[in-house]
This record gives sequence, C-alpha cells and structure tokens, in this order.
Amino acid sequence: STPSFIVLNRDGFTGIATRTPGTALAVSGEANITGTINTQGIIKSTNTATSSFSGGISSAGLSSSAGIVSTAGDLILTGGKVVSTGTGTSTYSGGVSGAGLSSSNGLTVSTGVALLQGGLTVSGTATSTFSGPVSAAGLSTSAGITSSVGDLILTGGKIVSTGAGTSTYSGGVSAAGLLSSA
Repeated sequence: STPSFIVLNRDGFTGIATRTPGTALAVSGEANITGTINTQGIIKSTNTATSSFSGGISSAGLSSSAGIVSTAGDLILTGGKVVSTGTGTSTYSGGVSGAGLSSSNGLTVSTGVALLQGGLTVSGTATSTFSGPVSAAGLSTSAGITSSVGDLILTGGKIVSTGAGTSTYSGGVSAAGLLSSA
C-alpha cells in the first residue's frame, strides 16, 4: 500500500511527508513550487544553509542581521543610496565607482593612489596636511602657499610675480642668478 503523505491532525495542522506537523503547514523535504508564493508575513530560515534565487530577489525592503553576500554579479541600486549607520569600515577590493562620492566623516585612502580626473576643490577653511610630496601639473591658489617646515624647491621654471605687491624674505634670497626687469 502507498504510505500516507498528507496528514491533518486534530489541531488542524497539515503535514506533508511528516506525521507530526507543528505548524499550520509543515513540509518535510524539498518543495518544488512552479507558481507564485504570496505571504503577508515573513519568510524565515532557521537553518545555516544558503538559498539560491536564479531570477534574483525583488523586495520593497531587505534586511539581514548577518550581512548580504554576493559571490557573483553586481549589487545594483536604481534608486536610493548605500548608507552605513554602524562604526565598522568597508573594504572594496575592486575600488569604488560612482557619479558622486560624499562623506561627512572624511575619506581615507590607506593604500594605492587617489586619482582624480577632474579637479580637487577644497571649500572649507581648514588646512590640509600632506606627509609626502604633492605632485601636480599645475597648482593654483587664491590664498597663497604656506610652507611652515621645509623648502620650496623649483627644479624648473621660475618664480614670477604679476601683482603690485611686495615680497619679504626674512632669511634673505639665495640664487644662482638673479634678474630683475624693474
């Protein structure tokens, strides 16, 4: 005889491939569902296994206490933004690409080079400190350049003053050749 695969117990619980359903519907084993699953509650996994969705996941909201991992493919946001409210750091082995990047807590590049294909604009009144050299094809400032330690070394080119102001050198001027048109 064929064993009983569907059980309806005295509590009104239905079991498929189980004789002791503990919930309204209990299924023991795998399920192959070809239609849509509609729920007004949550879908909860109490196991440590992973789940695969070949067509992706569409959701009005997605939450995970263990993080979201994508081993293949991209995480694409067509609206909204990535917001981190924790104190942890994030590591992007392939870099970060975006139409705009902002941070209210600064930006740190610990290894590699920060390459800007546009300009660098500092709009605040704070000072910037560079522990290594600054290399630029051109340097422009409306507030002057201050060096509190070290020398200003020109390996090519010259110092040209086009303004009517004067310059004061407390330590004097040393030059291999000094020309003046005034």
